[in-house]
Amino acid sequence: MAQMLGHPLFSFFVRYPFSSFKGMFTRPEPIHKDSCDGSRVGSIHTDGMDFFKRLISRPLASWVSADESPPETTQGLRNTPAGQDDSVEPDFVTERLCNGEVNGTRLPPLDLSGHEEFQSLLSKVQSRKVTEVFLYGPHCQLLNLISTKVFEQMKALHIIPDDEDPIVFVDHHQHSPAGHPRDYKEVPDILALRKFNELAEYSFTTKKNPQLRYRHLPYHRVLSVIESKTEYTMRQGRPQAVSYMLSHMDARPDMPGLYALTVNPNFYQVLWGDASGICASPTLSWSDTDPLIAYVRSLYRPPAAHQLRDPSIHSPTLAPLSTESDQQRILWSVDHHGKTYPRCHVIFNGTTLGRRTAVFSSYDESSKSTVIIKDYYKDVKRRFDEVELINRIHEDGLVPGVVRLLDTDTSECDVKLPDGTPIATPRPASETVRHRTKKRVVMLSTGEKLYQAKSVKDLLMAIYDAVEVHRTMVIQRRVLHRDVSIHNMMMYPQHGPESQNALMMKDPPKFIGDVLGVQHTQQDKSRALIIDLDNGAMLRDSAMNSSESRELAARTGTPRYIARSVCAGTLLDELYVKIFSKMPELSGKALELYTRTYSRTTYDKYTDKDGTFHGGRFSDDGTLPFHHRPDHDAETIFWVLFVSLILAFPAGTDDASPNSSFCYVWGVFRDHTITQFGDTRALLLTHSVEKFKQALHPRLSSLAPLLHKLALQVMPEYALLSPSPPEDHLHEAFRRLLLEHIVGMDDPIPLIPGRSRADNLKTQNPEGIVRFNGKGKRTATMSPEELNTTEERLSKRARK
Repeated sequence: MAQMLGHPLFSFFVRYPFSSFKGMFTRPEPIHKDSCDGSRVGSIHTDGMDFFKRLISRPLASWVSADESPPETTQGLRNTPAGQDDSVEPDFVTERLCNGEVNGTRLPPLDLSGHEEFQSLLSKVQSRKVTEVFLYGPHCQLLNLISTKVFEQMKALHIIPDDEDPIVFVDHHQHSPAGHPRDYKEVPDILALRKFNELAEYSFTTKKNPQLRYRHLPYHRVLSVIESKTEYTMRQGRPQAVSYMLSHMDARPDMPGLYALTVNPNFYQVLWGDASGICASPTLSWSDTDPLIAYVRSLYRPPAAHQLRDPSIHSPTLAPLSTESDQQRILWSVDHHGKTYPRCHVIFNGTTLGRRTAVFSSYDESSKSTVIIKDYYKDVKRRFDEVELINRIHEDGLVPGVVRLLDTDTSECDVKLPDGTPIATPRPASETVRHRTKKRVVMLSTGEKLYQAKSVKDLLMAIYDAVEVHRTMVIQRRVLHRDVSIHNMMMYPQHGPESQNALMMKDPPKFIGDVLGVQHTQQDKSRALIIDLDNGAMLRDSAMNSSESRELAARTGTPRYIARSVCAGTLLDELYVKIFSKMPELSGKALELYTRTYSRTTYDKYTDKDGTFHGGRFSDDGTLPFHHRPDHDAETIFWVLFVSLILAFPAGTDDASPNSSFCYVWGVFRDHTITQFGDTRALLLTHSVEKFKQALHPRLSSLAPLLHKLALQVMPEYALLSPSPPEDHLHEAFRRLLLEHIVGMDDPIPLIPGRSRADNLKTQNPEGIVRFNGKGKRTATMSPEELNTTEERLSKRARK
């Protein structure tokens, strides 16, 4: 009983009772209808069975970190009608494997029934009296024998050129492959890869076990992953194979799709994964090895539409992350419109299933600037595309503070094979699976994450400008971001030379530097940079049609920062949201600077009169529909600022023991999930100034009144006011309160860039991930730069 009480699964089901999983074993009903990109974090409509399977299959060591909350999306295996295994495709073998024809050449059947060695190995892999470690050798030998026969057959038919190397299967069960962009330590049992000259350098044997094994083979060599199980552990085979596939797809942006295999004495099963999801064959009996042969053939030459390589990402090498680091990363060369960008390394991975965003960074020697390349898989039914939205923003001149692109034609963003075929996921047999095509954009703007702020004043000034940029996007360009987070709102921006002389918009917004009279050397005066409009939408001045209305009603955002109403998918109706505050009023120097920069007319336009709140009065008729509004994005900016300030680590101080108030507040953000049943962050908005002080570092206690005032502005449900406030009413409130505080700052409060107060917590870092080995010992802590996908990842991968 004591062991059960101490098991992390016990506390999980106390917090999330089994009734929470009601309906997860039948076809799920969408919590919302997201017409944009259902696979995005916060867009909850994929099946829960996958989450539950992966949950119960994870080793105890993977639950050690107390930071993890259940995933906000349950992505992975495809949806199928109720009563069926949700990931199994009955026609998998015929539709997804190479069964007899390659480029018009008919392959004769490969009959190994009379092959003595083959039959002997087939008998060994079905042995039920051995432990798992004794199955790796027979499995490798069997697969290598098949690979040799397939290779010889295809070479004889001139399907394989003379310079192509055979595929080999190697025992790798004791070590993780090298070069994962997140430094994950997955340990697949067997790896499939092309034979190469240096392969022997990775092999080893021991006196106790003379069997040849391999260690730390680089990810860029691996073609497929294989999971071996005994009769007693075979139920864990497919969930573990899925976990390895997801990790492998993160490490291989050059692979549109991936095959995997799980084997045990009773049966084997083949899996296919791409941006649309992961599917599996039915369980296959060892009495029929044709599908196993077809799996190996598919690694050489997959069937039509099942693409294994994107040749525009090539020449991988394994190199240290930096001169001070022993961590290794894969460096790629990326081709785009006739130009090759060398030594690109992945700095961001989005959700593995869905858009599957991969962002590369490359230093361009010719322009002496950093180039950012973004690959993603676009849902063909998606209404808006990021490139279209950015073009809309910049169509009448560059808008300061918004990311700039090298390509402005959306057709130029398609990634294609040399023969002109678009790289895409195989078209699904069911409409429940999204068909996606691969896109690539080169960005001419870069910046630093907010946790790299050099001082609190720099941070507040960047937030001030971000509010102005977002306001301009909404009011003048009619584009709503809908997914503002700490990862796509940057500071210290820089723009590539290609856009330095481009025409700026007429009458650009006035930024904090303009208000304070600070000189700026760049044409773009914004201290903030807004990027990543994947979930953006265009706004209309006229009434929305039904599809636009559904789209803006979608629950889209990053869980930690999403607005409360968007998180719930409905208007808020709690009592606290009906407590309204008037528009803040300025005085003294702040008022003087405001009116000098923006005019007294602008100030008076937003100032409340005659008992109004932001220009309206409370009127709850109970019939108002929910949709994503500009003030929801403004609320998200508040949450971003709140998190940035509570984590900020002042220079010259020590915070070895964060107090309970900080731990509580950080825990609320860290564990926040998208749900319809109450928002755990709501209580934070009711904090007094004193409680804000307790959560902040003592050196930042002067920020408590600012957070308190901002919280009072964010707290109400403004849809309950009549007439409706101006679209930018909350932006205006933020502008005034931030200006008032910045003007009154005598001390900029220097910070340690990249340092977080959460660093000192035993099981957290700035974004809450610590990885453990099988013995429960910490093996690696991810740096802040590596954590920009924490909210967007399904879960931490289980370790073998």
